[in-house]
Amino acid sequence: MAAASAISRLVVYVMTCAALLQLRARFAGPEPQVSRGIAVNPPAFVAPGGPVVPVLAIVIAAGIIFGATRIQLISGAGALVAGAVLYLIAVRGGPRPVRGGPHQ
Repeated sequence: MAAASAISRLVVYVMTCAALLQLRARFAGPEPQVSRGIAVNPPAFVAPGGPVVPVLAIVIAAGIIFGATRIQLISGAGALVAGAVLYLIAVRGGPRPVRGGPHQ
């Protein structure tokens, strides 16, 4: 469980850092940006160093992942696949709430 958790968390961390780079590039600038009809204000705080920190984090995490054993990689991939399947079940095939019930 620890191996699966460590590898899957590193993969998610790398994806988060990559998303940060994409969002930083898309919404950079002092003017509000419009994305899908929604105005996004410029960030109130921008970390110094630009993309250096997320790029370094991706490189370090990738180095850790590439140094993992085969069993760690297999268990981490299994955890990610199981999580994706459970997510799809929850989003698409889960029970629908009853409208007009006692909690509404």
